[in-house]
Amino acid sequence: MTEHFYDHEELWPATHRKKSSYNFRKYDYDIKQKSNLFNLDSLYRRMPKKPYTKGKKQGFEILMMYHWIHRLEGDDDYWQEYLQKTLPALN
Repeated sequence: MTEHFYDHEELWPATHRKKSSYNFRKYDYDIKQKSNLFNLDSLYRRMPKKPYTKGKKQGFEILMMYHWIHRLEGDDDYWQEYLQKTLPALN
């Protein structure tokens, strides 16, 4: 799911696009935005309303962020920063 989102810039909210420093991409996805990461608001509305998905939106965001950072972007330093902002109880 994360790879599909990565490969389809047209799914990215305009506010989450930043000019890419690479020639092969027009935009990079700004993972440091504070809301609607990975267009999850839209995706979550379309998900089946099963007991194991209800109330788990933040969990889906964390999983997608982990995959994005560790498999697609390689920004391991931001992972710790993201966790501190997202799960302050762990600090």
